[in-house]
Amino acid sequence: MTAQSEMIAEWNGAEIARSADCIVCDSTIYFPRADLRREFIRPGIFRSHCPRKGDAEYFDLSVNGRGLTHAAWHYPAPAADFAELTNHVAFWRGVEVREAESSRAPHQSGANTGDPAELIRAFVSRVPKTEIHLRLETFATGDAPLDPAALVRAARDYLQRNRVFYAEIFWAPAFYASSGKKYDALADALDAAAQRIKNEDRVHIKFLTDVSQSDGLPAAEKILESLLAYPRDTIIGVANSGPETAPGKSARTYAPVFERARAAGLHVVSMAGEMFGPSHVWDALNATGVERLGHATSAILDERLLDHLRERQLPLTICLSSNTTTRAYVHELREHPVRAFFERGLNVTLNSDCPAITGAELTDEYMNLHKFCGFDLNEIILLMRNNLNATFLSPRNKLNCWKQIEDRIRSLQTELQLQITVP
Repeated sequence: MTAQSEMIAEWNGAEIARSADCIVCDSTIYFPRADLRREFIRPGIFRSHCPRKGDAEYFDLSVNGRGLTHAAWHYPAPAADFAELTNHVAFWRGVEVREAESSRAPHQSGANTGDPAELIRAFVSRVPKTEIHLRLETFATGDAPLDPAALVRAARDYLQRNRVFYAEIFWAPAFYASSGKKYDALADALDAAAQRIKNEDRVHIKFLTDVSQSDGLPAAEKILESLLAYPRDTIIGVANSGPETAPGKSARTYAPVFERARAAGLHVVSMAGEMFGPSHVWDALNATGVERLGHATSAILDERLLDHLRERQLPLTICLSSNTTTRAYVHELREHPVRAFFERGLNVTLNSDCPAITGAELTDEYMNLHKFCGFDLNEIILLMRNNLNATFLSPRNKLNCWKQIEDRIRSLQTELQLQITVP
């Protein structure tokens, strides 16, 4: 890059910068094709294998020796698709960007600004919520990455920030292998930390043990053996929540583990269809007897599968920013199939998965639904109810929780002067 970038505006909270060669938006560098210099580009492992939109292509970048994990969009018609920024107004991918009066202006609450999006954020951030697709180990930091109790406390802080009163969190015993701690010690630490947080902070945490599909069936069977030998009140089930590592390694491979877990009274959850196609989703449905399905973004490619999911009403745990980070079937938030799933009548829930990695917490994800996927406030409330109903709480607990949430919704409706139809 020959010119120093200059921040000129903000759009949806992201800084927009201009240079002679590119636009920089929230640490992502965008080059018009006409200005593209090949030495800036190296093919990255995240090159898209999703059907391309128009002639856009996706790359990782290396600029001035600095690697970037974000993608660049290149257009065949930059004059139409990528207008040149000026000091006052420009169009960035069809979105008007105006220069902010002050890029560092203090953030105002929605109740004072009257901005519909800010009002929705003020509402969402204060409604009691549940979360059922969240990874414990993504809260690991340099100070104590292998201390399960410390990770649970970090998760507690996240849940409190987002007004989550009940969460079902994935944890992976394999993550702690280098610590030398045995399964029973890990389970004790998780259970004690969760019980303490429940008593002191009134945040309820349950755990689903990861029998990761990337480690093979023998490893999964060993983890299940430990889980059955050392049951704990807060560890309620199993999930193959590891990455889909190859087309042949679907949830079907782990059917014996799921069958034994169900027979022992444990809950079973599967991740499928985020990195590979609809066949992985079918395998998870037909071979494992799962009670919830994570991601399933590639289901949008299979009409018969969509009909099947609608008929079964199996909860889908959608994680918007996580899906765009993997960039397999979703390149950007506006392309996410969650809207199509919802309109098709599928049982959609919203979760964050790994907020410490994506930078998007649960409240942010609800705002992403509104900003990028066209969900209004009534629809957001419906997804909140779907999420509660998809938990493994008892029907009576779900009913009692929803009554309390309803009371809070009506209180906020009056306070923020919102037009809401509570489902």
